[in-house]
Amino acid sequence: MTTHSFEEAERLADRVVIVVAGRVVADGTLAEVAGTEGLEATYFRLADSEVVR
Repeated sequence: MTTHSFEEAERLADRVVIVVAGRVVADGTLAEVAGTEGLEATYFRLADSEVVR
């Protein structure tokens, strides 16, 4: 399944992959990827760091 909905991914996914600009920047279980920060915050933190590169 692919989605752009963070809430849907958190509710349904066993594993999440975050792709930024065509590159996989995170891959694992929701707990491994998002930790206590949450999926949306993790995505934007990783996306911001990728744009800077």
